[in-house]
Amino acid sequence: QTWHEDGTLEIRPYHQVSVDVEPKRLSVGGLRARGDLEIKMLNLSNVEHQLQLFASDPEGRFSYEFENDKLVVGPGQERVASVTLTPNNKPLIASPRLDNVSLSVRSVQHPTVAAYSQIQVEQRPLLPALPTIGTIVAVLLAVAWWSARPRPPQIEVFELAKEEITLGESVNVVFRVEGAKKVTLKSDDGEGTSFVRQSGEWTYMPKTTGTYTVTLNAEGIGSIRRNLVLKVNPAPIVPAPEILSFEVSPRTIEAGEQFTIRYQLNPHVARATLQPMGYTVDVRGTSMTVPPSTIGPMVLELIAENTRGDRVSRKVNVTVEPKTRAVIQTFDVTPNEVSAEDARVAVTWATESSVKVVLSYEGKTLSLDPRGGTQEIVLTKTTNITITATDSDGKRVQRSERVTVRPPVVEPDPEPVPDPATTNPPPTTSATDPVQDPT
Repeated sequence: QTWHEDGTLEIRPYHQVSVDVEPKRLSVGGLRARGDLEIKMLNLSNVEHQLQLFASDPEGRFSYEFENDKLVVGPGQERVASVTLTPNNKPLIASPRLDNVSLSVRSVQHPTVAAYSQIQVEQRPLLPALPTIGTIVAVLLAVAWWSARPRPPQIEVFELAKEEITLGESVNVVFRVEGAKKVTLKSDDGEGTSFVRQSGEWTYMPKTTGTYTVTLNAEGIGSIRRNLVLKVNPAPIVPAPEILSFEVSPRTIEAGEQFTIRYQLNPHVARATLQPMGYTVDVRGTSMTVPPSTIGPMVLELIAENTRGDRVSRKVNVTVEPKTRAVIQTFDVTPNEVSAEDARVAVTWATESSVKVVLSYEGKTLSLDPRGGTQEIVLTKTTNITITATDSDGKRVQRSERVTVRPPVVEPDPEPVPDPATTNPPPTTSATDPVQDPT
């Protein structure tokens, strides 16, 4: 018995997608800069889905470029999309590295509908670490062996600083060799030296003029020799320096005062110094003032040199006295020029803070009143009159005046008057004497 009944079947929408990636293992790096993947998406739903593609790795070592990052897949339909994978870092030398890369698709309309797949990506360096290190070590060993292999000596540098010098000058001989155990430098005048190093310098000074041969001999596995020629010319004649004059005034000063130096040098002086202060002297000047460098007696020495280094010197003894409280307020000598017939002069003085005042002239000394006064003295010759004031501490101050004594005037003796009785008469002319024609 058969019976039939009509009804309605309602099929509700259901959602499911799947994804598959090829290849499952990919190698990038080295000579292969990128890798390509194919993503196969299958819509197992009974409705259409728009699927969005995603790719990632845990450490972010790769970049991903999709041909299409969104695709529409109908019910039961399969679509294929391509993606390019590129390493972010490309090491030159390293060991291969394996990373996991996840790829997924997700429905845009229904975000809970998704599918996932995972592959492995091997990242290779341009040069593998172990083979590369081994190759480098082998190259370094080969280079070391090549550098250390026994070789005959080689002369790389052998030169004179100057090929021509003047007598009295020296010349530097510079050398650099390789593979030598001993280096000998020698001139044909017998001068020379030896080295056990591979480079050096020798200062050579010939004793006479002429042409010299300087020889370098490098010894090792065998030997090598090289010669250089040096010409020595006669030294030019350099005129001698000369100090024409050197005077210091005053020769006795107090601390805080300065010496006045007057000097004259000949044109052949190239350098001049004043010792012990070490002042540089203008060789074309004639005077200078300098402070003392110490208290007490000292020697000022003027040293002059020419361009060759020849030197002359002159010395002057001076004295620097400590600062004194004694002050010479007035010191006058009048007149400052007298005649020998009446060589009297008047000395007027006044001092302050002095306990002793002495007047010196012509080798004589005369004690004066420290408070001041006037004293007449008689001179016998041109001389310096010096007054010295001493304070309570024994410190002195001096001043000098020079007086010129003119020599006496000598009257000439009168000429004698001739005596007529003893005078010879003038000669007479005889008539017979010939008369000279005035013409």
